[in-house]
Amino acid sequence: MRILLYVPVCLLLLVQGANAQECATGFRILGWPHAEAPSGSLELSDFQGGEVVLMQNEIARAEPGFGYNDQPTVFIRLTRDGRNKLYRYTRDHVRLPIALVYGDTLLTAPRIMEPIGGGQAQITGLQTSEEAHDMAVNINSGICPPEAGS
Repeated sequence: MRILLYVPVCLLLLVQGANAQECATGFRILGWPHAEAPSGSLELSDFQGGEVVLMQNEIARAEPGFGYNDQPTVFIRLTRDGRNKLYRYTRDHVRLPIALVYGDTLLTAPRIMEPIGGGQAQITGLQTSEEAHDMAVNINSGICPPEAGS
């Protein structure tokens, strides 16, 4: 599963957050907690202590649909605050990774290549339209992901 943020110049990966009061381990984006960029592959534990970049209340709307090559996709629109926070964070952390996390699963950890503006994102790589629908409903409602192993 990948989360993509479309901006005029390039494709970059997005970050999103959970409602901290309802679900501290929901769908969120974590910042890199170290001063220097890493080398090699990353794991969720590498982001221990990283800043939560976006929270659930900074998502205006998530909608299921079909994206590139008719693949199931969740389209996300950020609020003005979310868009501004993501822009400021990515502007100040170019060349460092961010973690896209759902529950206890690291979805991906892309490097920030340039500041991300625009406030719209897509989650791609989903297997079915039902999966896209369920994820959009959960993002909109702030529901926590299923427990690992359940």
